[in-house]
Amino acid sequence: SILSGGNVEDITPIVSLPKLVALKLWYFPKISNYSPLIKLSTLENLEIEGDGNSPRFTTIDSLNFLKEMPQLKRLTLATLKISDKDLSPILSLTNLETLNLDLQKSYESQYHIFKQLPQLKYGLIQQFLEER
Repeated sequence: SILSGGNVEDITPIVSLPKLVALKLWYFPKISNYSPLIKLSTLENLEIEGDGNSPRFTTIDSLNFLKEMPQLKRLTLATLKISDKDLSPILSLTNLETLNLDLQKSYESQYHIFKQLPQLKYGLIQQFLEER
């Protein structure tokens, strides 16, 4: 876990850890592009969160980088604003077993698309889908 990266402006150094399996990035307000993470080919668990205690949202340009990370099994996105408002790149994560999204209510209208994830079994999204 890398917590409170309030002053971090570049996450590229993280890719120098090629055997990384799990990564939690909590409150990195100066980072909006997470595409360097696609080089972490062994990464299975990714958590990107703003500061849920305040709450202070972290803004991400897009989730398109996820299209290059099919090995992910667990994904958590919380207290984030996604500039292009598109959650569909998550659908390319066909090995995803756990999906936790704690985003603004305006994203809930897109949650139904996650029924298409063949391996999804756990997480807040699975509970949301079961309740609908």
